[in-house]
This record gives sequence, C-alpha cells and structure tokens, in this order.
Amino acid sequence: MAGTLVLKQFQIDHTGVSGANLYVKARNSGLFAFILNLIGLDPTATVKVDTGSIEFRNSSLKGMTSVTTGLTSIAAFIGGYDKPIGWLITGFLAFLGLSITAFSGDEPMIGLFVTGIIVFLICVAIYTFQKVMYIGFETSGGATYMIAFKRSVIEGVAIDIARIEEAITLVNSLISSAASGKDVVSTQNVQSFGKQATLSYAETPAIEATTTQSTNEHPGWKWDEASQQWVPE
Repeated sequence: MAGTLVLKQFQIDHTGVSGANLYVKARNSGLFAFILNLIGLDPTATVKVDTGSIEFRNSSLKGMTSVTTGLTSIAAFIGGYDKPIGWLITGFLAFLGLSITAFSGDEPMIGLFVTGIIVFLICVAIYTFQKVMYIGFETSGGATYMIAFKRSVIEGVAIDIARIEEAITLVNSLISSAASGKDVVSTQNVQSFGKQATLSYAETPAIEATTTQSTNEHPGWKWDEASQQWVPE
C-alpha cells in the first residue's frame, strides 16, 4: 500500500497472550476513507509479529495480499520517523523575504514583519507535529515490506518514537531468540560507566580445600597439626 496511512491500532504484547507480540494496523487517510472503513470496505495494511513469524497483509477493494516469513529469515526489522523539513525551510525563507521587504523602504512596515513571524511559526508547528512514522521488515531475499503512518484525530491512537523503539527492541529480541534457540532480551537503555570505561569479568579467587578431622572418630585422642597424626589427649 503506497502513501502515508492513518494509524488504527498499535499494540505491543510482551506476554504474547493476545496472539501477537506486535500488531500494527493502518488505513487510508480522510473522512471518506474512515466511513468506508466502518463498513469494512476501506483498504488497510497490517504488520503482525509473534514468536515464530512475521506477517504483512495488504487489503484493498481489489483483494488481499499476505506475506508471511519466519523470524529466522528476517534480515532487518525497520522503524523510525521522518519530519517534513521542507516546511521549516519554507517558513524561514518566507520570514526572511517578508522581513527584508518590510524594512527595505523608507518607513518600516511592521504589519508585514509580523506576518512573516506568523508564517514562520505556522511552518514550525507543521514541521513539529506532522511527522510520519514507519515500521516494517526486510527479508533475507531483499524484499522490503513497510507501513508509513501518522496520527489521526478521528482514530485517536497515541503513538510516538518511544513506542516505535519499544516495538523494534521487542521484535529484535524475538528474532535473536528464534535464531539462537535461547531467550534473548534486547534493551534500548544502556548504563553509562564513563566516557572511556572498560568493563571486564572479575576472577573469583579459588578457595583452598581444607580437611577437618573429626574427634568423634577417635574418642580419647586428638589430632596434632604439627605431626599430622593422632595423639592421646
């Protein structure tokens, strides 16, 4: 499915009791697409990950396509976000142009200067809030399947880059566990021990074995450490 979609569901399940450790679902944007979605006619795209496989499903009015592959066949799990930097550049150029025009005449045109500031602030707001997030995977054969999505006021699904990072960490753990056959837990949090710290394993000192002789074995006798033999008490 091409283009930026609207996020409908973003579910992370560390336990797997829901049937999927990660489930992402998105639809086409727009009010008309929302109405079609309510009656089950709007195209949707989903990414589903469990402990053994990952599935990408794309449905439309023409039909449905589903791609499923094992976690051991995944070359990379991809996620991140993009911001429309063009709006930031446009706002700066508009502010610069209007400012030069406002102060180029004999009398400053304060209204034109204020307009430039307003345009710049609007562009900054658009740059800040109109980020597009994406998530997907690449198979060992080189095929890439991706969903690009943004927040929707209608759907009301809260999502930020922290949730994307959590999903990437979880799926990377599942991929590592599937490849090694052991439980592997990845993490984004790394404890800092300094700018040039070096950590190593400490060797445990060997404990010398000592033999303690019990006096109960020889009543009336005691063990002499100097001669290493039993002597009368």
